[in-house]
Amino acid sequence: MGPGRGRVAGQPCRSTALHGPLRHVGRSTRRRWSPSPAARPHGRFRGRQGLRGRPVGQWLSNCRRPGALTPERAAQLAEIDRDWNPAWPIDWQRHYSGVRALVVDGGAAVDEITPGVTVHGADVGRWLARQRETWAELSAAQRERLAVLGVTAPEPAAAAPKAGGRAAAWERGLAAARAYHAREGTLTGVSRGHVEHVVHDGQDRAVKLGVWLANQRNRRAKLPTDRAHVLTELGAI
Repeated sequence: MGPGRGRVAGQPCRSTALHGPLRHVGRSTRRRWSPSPAARPHGRFRGRQGLRGRPVGQWLSNCRRPGALTPERAAQLAEIDRDWNPAWPIDWQRHYSGVRALVVDGGAAVDEITPGVTVHGADVGRWLARQRETWAELSAAQRERLAVLGVTAPEPAAAAPKAGGRAAAWERGLAAARAYHAREGTLTGVSRGHVEHVVHDGQDRAVKLGVWLANQRNRRAKLPTDRAHVLTELGAI
């Protein structure tokens, strides 16, 4: 077997199928490892893609196996792409690389990458929307990489108005009392079982006005001054 054509046992990521990771140094039969030249010019690796007919993705997959590389060789790959062996799933990195290619190489704005936009068959638009939805679940490093591309955290959703609570119950009761008073001109004839329908906070509410008025009268001595004043003006207490 001639020099440079042998296979080095125990180093699957040295596959001579790449015609590059193993090289001669002068006439010596010793070999010097270096990352595939197919990947060097790009500054990052692109998942399972091949380049110049060479299976770079499979080669990288082999290199990611535990114990496949020495720290020195891992550092050489990191010089090309710091995320060659990311802490997150490779599928995440593959989609991220697709978005990065559109933004950095293609000049697209992240807002233009909507569901249905694909790179090499992968729907990176849908993936990007999912990252915004699950922003809180991403690691700090993942958020940092997305932020570099202009992806920001989603705006917090406006808090829905609370239907419960004493303050809300007071507001609903007062709205019902005013509606009844505007229609009947008095609150003295409200029966205990009367239910008044009002629109409060944009929603239809069925308020037990008779019970509410009875409760306010029973608590008259403990009512805050402003509430007692309003009820007195309505003739409720």
